[in-house]
Amino acid sequence: ILQKSMSDKMGWNKEIIYEGVKIVKYLRRMRNLDDRCCVGQNALQIRKLKQLEYWYDGKDIIPEYIFEGKSIATAASMGRLFEVITSENLQGIPHGGSFSKKLTGTSQTWYVVLADCLLYLRDDEKLVPVLIKLENRNDGEAATWWAPPPQEVGEDHPQYLGWMLAKMYFRCADLNVYALSTHFARAHAVNEVFAVGAYRNLPNAHPILRFLQPHIQGIIAVNVQARAVLVNPGKNAFSLFLSSGDNLKTCV
Repeated sequence: ILQKSMSDKMGWNKEIIYEGVKIVKYLRRMRNLDDRCCVGQNALQIRKLKQLEYWYDGKDIIPEYIFEGKSIATAASMGRLFEVITSENLQGIPHGGSFSKKLTGTSQTWYVVLADCLLYLRDDEKLVPVLIKLENRNDGEAATWWAPPPQEVGEDHPQYLGWMLAKMYFRCADLNVYALSTHFARAHAVNEVFAVGAYRNLPNAHPILRFLQPHIQGIIAVNVQARAVLVNPGKNAFSLFLSSGDNLKTCV
């Protein structure tokens, strides 16, 4: 009932709202981010912890059970801590525009939330998120730190729901980095340069062209479609599911 009344009042697409509810239900069942960090889009972003000092401001809110009897310094010295830093790529990416007017009634400039995640490799080899940092530097807002709730907390408790929301923010930020920077810019766009150069200058029987063929085959045609549909100025497919969709050029 609430979904229907809000969609009627704000003019939102009911199908989008129902899809959003499905995502929330899925995230409630998602206990860990390990599968998405190791084989999902995080695979190229995750790295071993570089500086523990970066996470010092939020370390005190991490529940004791998380590190299985170890201190955070011990876990770091054992090489058990990893991090995914999206803030290096998303600083200053504005969005909002027509979508902000649809949601709030006025056109506003928002910014993609910077979200970084600290992960811990447990004794059972599960890679679990232990701390998330959310920040909006462009509006001068202070960073907020989010950690898993205590073990006795139920799924309807504000601490549990807050942690789930923080994971959603992180997943959104990470998808922005992956879709535009890692996937399109560093894979498709870079490969096209080599494809054009190879096809223009090397004969079909050239061993270097034969070596490159599996990696560049079809990339030019795919990129033509991507520039026409995914990353073209104005309305594009990415703007429908990426918060940086209003400013793809800056993100790329």
